[in-house]
Amino acid sequence: MLTASERNTVRRQLFRVRFREFFQFDSSVAGILSASVALLFGVAFAVIGRNSRALELFTAAHRATRFRPVRSLVERILRQPPILGGAIALRVNDSYDRYLESIASSGAHRNPQNLIGSRLIVVKSPVTNERGVIVIDYTYTFPIVARHFDLAALSRKYYIVLEPSWIGFCTPEILIYSRLSEPVFVETNEPPDIEFLRRISPNFVHVHTQGNCWVDHRIFRPVPGVAKDIDVSMVSAWADYKRHAGVFAALGRLRQRGVKLRTLLIGYSGDGSLTRDDVLRQARYFGVGDQIEIQENLSIQQVTAELTRSKVHVLWSRREGFNRAIIEAMLTGVPGILRAGHNYGHHYPYINPMTGKFANEATLPAVLLEMTERHADYDPRRWVMENMTPQIATGRLNETIKRVALSRGERWSTDIVTRTVQLKSAAYWDVDDAQRFDADYAYLRSLLR
Repeated sequence: MLTASERNTVRRQLFRVRFREFFQFDSSVAGILSASVALLFGVAFAVIGRNSRALELFTAAHRATRFRPVRSLVERILRQPPILGGAIALRVNDSYDRYLESIASSGAHRNPQNLIGSRLIVVKSPVTNERGVIVIDYTYTFPIVARHFDLAALSRKYYIVLEPSWIGFCTPEILIYSRLSEPVFVETNEPPDIEFLRRISPNFVHVHTQGNCWVDHRIFRPVPGVAKDIDVSMVSAWADYKRHAGVFAALGRLRQRGVKLRTLLIGYSGDGSLTRDDVLRQARYFGVGDQIEIQENLSIQQVTAELTRSKVHVLWSRREGFNRAIIEAMLTGVPGILRAGHNYGHHYPYINPMTGKFANEATLPAVLLEMTERHADYDPRRWVMENMTPQIATGRLNETIKRVALSRGERWSTDIVTRTVQLKSAAYWDVDDAQRFDADYAYLRSLLR
């Protein structure tokens, strides 16, 4: 049983999330009003020369609403360098420490050299009249690279590929790259972000792939002999935007009908909004604490084995980036449930009759029950292997860059190599490629400011 104090703590947490979601997602009027206020204050700060603060408010206004007039005005302002001057660079520099402190693995990345070969990875070496290719993944990495490397020199020798980890591309982290004179390739399948890239700068080139296309299917695969003793699994950080409470509420409604679905939470420390104990208290608040098993800070191999135990995986956030966990689960043979309206509401092709279903708060209990009973009817690994492997994503990225390079009169004699992405670093599909690019990494270190 929860104490009165614990129940009040949970209520405050749930109220905070609901209040924020109302303004962010549920009320278009609230979004327009908050965006308009941010826009007006941004103009005021720009007038008095507070460019860094102005940029922060302009980008916040753009992300706060889908209302086209507000977004168009912000984009018009951001395309006018005389108004903001060096605001983008200043904003990134001013925010450097804050970005680092927000990184869960900050100890490994405080030194920008540690990004080389992990979050900053070479997939093609340059030769005469032929640029190489570098991929920078995770949005938090973008400003670190921008601040500590000579970007102009880097872009003259390599095509830069940005692989954002969050949607909503009107951010200083991405906009700093719009000032380069060379093409910068940005991965996404989100239509609103694709349109933003097209409108904001001619040097941005969209690539039709995304951060969850690079899961290593040699690691994430069904583990033979593992019993399906878990009904529902979630792999996520302990963070309120992951919305564990929404899943607990659905489990509670099923329990009232006499159905107890055993649920496995695989997690790790997130943005500080919740802890492991907070999540457990929320489960107890909804009366399902005895149905919950928690595993924390597992290795990739352990995550694979634990996922294999489950019948269905749930991703219940309303907005984030390009979540890999649902694809990792599919590769272990576990179908997925995605909240309807996730991110911008794009109907992702990886949710289909072979792989899983969309659900909302009203339908989640029924969808959970149906899919746990019929989990064997799905074949998610087959669909992902046919449509969404690192090899397929590499081909799409390669063709996009090759087309641009050839149109600029450059040679293209060598294709890019395949890579995979994990939580804390990227890796080469072929481990021997790490030595193949030794000279490139030495050059990158020479560009450190």
